[in-house]
Amino acid sequence: SARVSSGPWLSLSYEYPLEEFEVTLSDYIARAPINFRKVWEELKESESTETFSLSSMKTVQEAVSAVIDFLGMQPVEGSDNVSAKAKSHTLLLAGQVNGQHTVLASANVFLDQTQTVTLELAVRAEDEDIKKPTINFFHRLNARFFLPNAFEHVDKKKK
Repeated sequence: SARVSSGPWLSLSYEYPLEEFEVTLSDYIARAPINFRKVWEELKESESTETFSLSSMKTVQEAVSAVIDFLGMQPVEGSDNVSAKAKSHTLLLAGQVNGQHTVLASANVFLDQTQTVTLELAVRAEDEDIKKPTINFFHRLNARFFLPNAFEHVDKKKK
């Protein structure tokens, strides 16, 4: 709840109940239709890549939709169109943080040898302070967004 006082001249105070809410990455990123390939190439020196096991996802199509919803970025080049029986798919996303900093993502979603949906997420951004949080948000996912353990980090050293 929040408490509001009307000031020193009046001794009234009001209490208002507040509902819980969660701020996610998509609250900071606006969809931005840009020339993806051109900007992707320009930002090639500023890439962060992580791999995640999407163990609660059953299909590549389901995972692609979840990534789009979670990141809140603009799918480009028709990459949001996924065949229902796809075994792999590359999703290209573009966005802007605070209306001024471009962030791009290439999400390679595929079924691994055990038929577990896996995500290789590459993020490029003009600003290091934008790129890392985009990747790190996947580490903080919980049941409010996806089923428990939907996005589990895959340690590349154990592969």
